[in-house]
Amino acid sequence: MMKFIIALTFLLIVSNVSAFWGPCAGVPSPEWVTSPLCDAVRCTVSRGGTLVAQAQYTSPRSHNELIVRFTAFLLGLPVVLPSSPGFEDACTQLANGITCPTPANVPLIWDMNSPIPTAVPAFDNASVRVELLENNQSVVCAMVTARIL
Repeated sequence: MMKFIIALTFLLIVSNVSAFWGPCAGVPSPEWVTSPLCDAVRCTVSRGGTLVAQAQYTSPRSHNELIVRFTAFLLGLPVVLPSSPGFEDACTQLANGITCPTPANVPLIWDMNSPIPTAVPAFDNASVRVELLENNQSVVCAMVTARIL
């Protein structure tokens, strides 16, 4: 039985390490993230294309705003990526008719369907911090390995 528990723990650690997304330090993370543009290692999108993804998270409190921010880490330096106009507010991108203020303790699904501006730099295998902010404070955050062509 102990060997089974050790093997299961190892598989869970390996699967989490190889996932295209992971948690941000000190910030709540989504329960899950999925996208047809991602494999087990990274997400690949094209400038001028569209980011299509979903993330579910549950917050213990209500939020009046959910501002979208993507920050790529290029050569160790944070670079905030521009959002397309109209896609900066995740309150308009929540599934099931939910909007802001959000209900507390209810799983929320963020339907990302955002154009990738051509002004975004191309990069390969960079860490990208994907987060929703209220009053400039991160509400939920995930780190994603990304390639932008």
